[in-house]
Amino acid sequence: MQSYFHDLVKSLKQESASNEFFAASFLAEDSDFCRFNHGMVRQAGHVAQRSLELRLVRNKKQARSQINLTGFLPEDQSRIQSVFEAGRALLEISPEDPYVLFNDNVHSTAKVEKNTLPNHDQIVTSVMDQASSVDFVGIYAGGGVYRGFANSHGQTNWFESFNYNLDWSIYVRDDKATKSGMSGKTWNPNDFKNRMESLKDQLEVLGHPQKNIKPGNFRVYFSPAAMSEFLGIMAWGCFGLRSQKTKASPLLKLVAGQASVSPEVTILENTGAGASPNFDAFGFTRPDVIPLISNGQHAGSLISASTAKEFGVLPNGAQEWESPNSVEMAGGKLNDSQILKDLGTGIYVNNLWYLNYSDRTNCRITGMTRFATFWVENGQIKAPLGVMRFDDSIYRIFGSNLVGLTANREFMLDPTTYEHRSTGSFHLPGALVSDLALTL
Repeated sequence: MQSYFHDLVKSLKQESASNEFFAASFLAEDSDFCRFNHGMVRQAGHVAQRSLELRLVRNKKQARSQINLTGFLPEDQSRIQSVFEAGRALLEISPEDPYVLFNDNVHSTAKVEKNTLPNHDQIVTSVMDQASSVDFVGIYAGGGVYRGFANSHGQTNWFESFNYNLDWSIYVRDDKATKSGMSGKTWNPNDFKNRMESLKDQLEVLGHPQKNIKPGNFRVYFSPAAMSEFLGIMAWGCFGLRSQKTKASPLLKLVAGQASVSPEVTILENTGAGASPNFDAFGFTRPDVIPLISNGQHAGSLISASTAKEFGVLPNGAQEWESPNSVEMAGGKLNDSQILKDLGTGIYVNNLWYLNYSDRTNCRITGMTRFATFWVENGQIKAPLGVMRFDDSIYRIFGSNLVGLTANREFMLDPTTYEHRSTGSFHLPGALVSDLALTL
């Protein structure tokens, strides 16, 4: 794939005119997919796709156009001609862009990871060995993910990774289910077996009569999967410099030093340990680590090229939407094996969904519990809990009401496959909170 990309770059250079600048972003994947339902394979297939986004710049005007590629170079060379023609037509009618900024310092990079995934059939077989006896519903996606960048200055950047994501639920009845996931760059059937055995223990409790509680304030434990929902919603708008400069960031009080969260909270954009490329669509590279919150205080921002141009600062490789791709949160001191004892009496939350901001100024978030949420008394799980809505502030959840974070953390790849497999990831602990407001 890398040699094919470099052949495309040669065609881009040949097609480019002397009075224009181009920057091209290449996106591709070779992915195996398998859908499961009722513990059986329902759909299996393979997706191979390649696409190219071209940005043309001339006289402070910028135009962007995109094409799908076939992987057959002679055909794709003619498609490159057509995407240049489309870009030039757009340039004729485009206004000047005062915030055009591309990297003029050539910094070429290449990161190629070894493929250690077993054959797709081996993974499906090991899943079926454990899933055939339960109502198992899920999707597996795995294989190669490729990203590339090239520009008129001769800069090329390449990223090649091989990983998988298995996202599944096991249903007991109606909406009573337990949900889990596994992801990474190597597949261990024993890890999956152990995870399934743990979930089967939860299934027994899910078969008990449901407990319903009235709205109020409760002690809560959030699993790493539930924590990923918090960090996922915070990723949109909290950490970008543009949202902070325009006073739109829900974490504006933290940025301004008017509020803080617990000193135990440290959040990073850790590209070096994640699964995303370390370059953007404008030729700027991203440091391995960008601190966002350090010991409860604002520590840094994600800065895209256009934001850097507008506010007179240096970009740090963030994409235009300035959201983190490789979110990491430092662990704490709580022992996973003792978490029910530490929780005492309260709610054990495995999953959350439908999160949104209810008060952006105070970083207040609302959402629903979902999948294997349990009522715990005196350190023992007693019953499945009915679905509840919470509405509370990050300044309370991660701040004044945070009892502690687990020492062990879980690495999770983003399972979304809209248009293509995501390269986003989370590396997060669980969190014990002394007081969470349940409103409905």
